[in-house]
Amino acid sequence: ATNFTLSTCKPGTTTRTTSLFVGGAGNKDHNVLIGSASGSNMDDYYLGIRGNENTGDGDSTNVVNFGILNQSTSSSAQAHIDLRLGQATISNSCAVRLVAGKMGGWNNTTSTRDGNFKLQIANNGVLTTRVYINNAGYIGLGTASPSEKFDVVGNIAVSGTVDGRDLG
Repeated sequence: ATNFTLSTCKPGTTTRTTSLFVGGAGNKDHNVLIGSASGSNMDDYYLGIRGNENTGDGDSTNVVNFGILNQSTSSSAQAHIDLRLGQATISNSCAVRLVAGKMGGWNNTTSTRDGNFKLQIANNGVLTTRVYINNAGYIGLGTASPSEKFDVVGNIAVSGTVDGRDLG
């Protein structure tokens, strides 16, 4: 197998660390590993991101970021993560889509960068928004315009106790 490895040194050191690996590993014909992957079962994934092993070097953030950047200036720009199932040539359809979007009036100034989040799930191959969260934290089930902290359009089934403290 042919592999490609990019190694880098941390500032002030000569110790090389694998930053990017592309090649075959484990039971995969190919995979992409970002970050040091030794001993982390990264061979089980086609795409693996591992980070924050630098606490000895003063990194105490305990955060690994994965960014999808859409730098469009359009007010309707979105960024998606699609989870696809099936064989690529037969039925490779999107089963679930995570969508980050802009709220109306987005114009790339600090005062108007309000976003939203949608969880879309396929029904017979058609993606439909099932959960929507707006910039105020309002959650909508069955609606993309929740008007309360939790806004449900449709029937609700409850098994157990419902606390109606503020009903009245």
